[in-house]
Amino acid sequence: MAQMNNGFTLLEVLIALVILSIVAVVVVRQVGDSQQQLADSVWQDVILYKGRERIIEKIKKGEELASSGSLAPEYPHIEWQVKTKNISAEIPIIVYQVEFKDKNQQPPRVFLFEYILP
Repeated sequence: MAQMNNGFTLLEVLIALVILSIVAVVVVRQVGDSQQQLADSVWQDVILYKGRERIIEKIKKGEELASSGSLAPEYPHIEWQVKTKNISAEIPIIVYQVEFKDKNQQPPRVFLFEYILP
């Protein structure tokens, strides 16, 4: 009587499972990384918007910009600090370096931007 081979061997099934597992791990890792990048981008956009808002408020009130504080009440866990740098040129330029720090993150997430006022 002739034997028919219609199925896969155990070795072929195990090899296929290993390949599928590797592909699944790579895909899950990529999705997680892209989600983290998207969250960081949104966080930076919100911080940049709120930071500029605070700078404009201080300019309108005539307050000194070289200071620090938090983005309370919306984001009380985010601290900010402004440092000034003077650049010598034909026309002196003042650069405001603003650093934001998220205290809820370990290690704290930091976002830095520089702003030049006329």
